[in-house]
Order: sequence, then C-alpha cells, then structure tokens
Amino acid sequence: TTSQGMSAKSKLSAIFKKIGDKATTSAGLEELYDFTLDHPEEDLQPQLERTSDAFQMYIKRGLQKVEKSRSKRHEPDAEQPPSPAAAAKTSAAVYRERLARIQQNVGDVAPVSVDIATITNDA
Repeated sequence: TTSQGMSAKSKLSAIFKKIGDKATTSAGLEELYDFTLDHPEEDLQPQLERTSDAFQMYIKRGLQKVEKSRSKRHEPDAEQPPSPAAAAKTSAAVYRERLARIQQNVGDVAPVSVDIATITNDA
C-alpha cells in the first residue's frame, strides 16, 4: 500500500471517529461525503464492517441527507416564484380557460376576447 493509501485510510478512520461522536457527527458525515467524492477508489466496506448494523444504516442515511441538501443548494432557483408579469399571464390564461368552459356550458353567449397586454399594463 502506498503512503497516499495509508493517509486516506487513516483519514477515513478519523472521519468515522467524528461520526461516532455526537458533538461532531454532522461534520463527520459531511467529511465522509467529501471523502467519497475525492477518493472514489477507496472502499468504505472494510471500515463499515467493523461497525454495527445500526451505525452502518445511520451513515448511509446521513450520506443521503448530505447529498440531498447539497443537490438542493446547486439547483438553479427551482423554488423561486415566477415574476409578477409571468404570474399575471398565467392567471389570465387560467381565467380564459374558465371563461371558455363556462361559455361552452351556457352555449349561446358570444366568446369574449381578452388582451393580456392591457391586463398586465393596467395592473
């Protein structure tokens, strides 16, 4: 084993110790996640096999949570609300569809044309 391999293994051992300590468990999970990205060639299984099944599940769930939280941080503003103009156009389209359905149900009412530009500019 190379010295780099030994340092990776000793780092992994230190990370597992952090995860086992309540005070540093979150930081340890973050470090383990980073370690798996930086060292995809390293097999975690030998280290995991020395721990209990419950601790193994805790680590797996923790890594999934880290991955999920980081992927949310990197999503391009997926939860940002639409601009007021886009919201007005969307709501105008919704009302147009409702009006069309009502007109179909009534039958003899002439269709009404709505100009979105006048609605959004007046608002």
